[in-house]
Amino acid sequence: MFPTSHRNICNIKLPMGNAEEFALWLQAEMDRHDWTQADLSRISNISKPQIARVLSGSRGIGPDACNAIARALRLPPELVFRKAGLLPPSETSEDEDIERTNHILPQLPEAERKMVLAFAEYLSQRHQKGTDYERKGNITPTANSD
Repeated sequence: MFPTSHRNICNIKLPMGNAEEFALWLQAEMDRHDWTQADLSRISNISKPQIARVLSGSRGIGPDACNAIARALRLPPELVFRKAGLLPPSETSEDEDIERTNHILPQLPEAERKMVLAFAEYLSQRHQKGTDYERKGNITPTANSD
């Protein structure tokens, strides 16, 4: 049996396509964090054998494990549930980056949220100016004009 600190939370069998797709996505997230299976196990409190089964695509993942993985990866739980096939695709046009941003921003202190917002507004204005420039029939200058 597993130590009491590890709960049996990977007990849902997903259709093989969903389990394999989730495994690929989870491995990419682990790679992005430079985590091993042991790292994810320790941070999420999911046993190493359960993590291994999920990553092999042979075992699906349940709601408790999705929540644990979302907390470990600091991602919105809804995103992890969708990746696991436990929620349908989002009905809004929000993409994954917007969903992550909406999850992260409330965690920041107010001053840092304002910095992020100011930077996003700057980028939006810069993008809009570039779009206006192109609409006027001008060619947008490139960084390298060699």
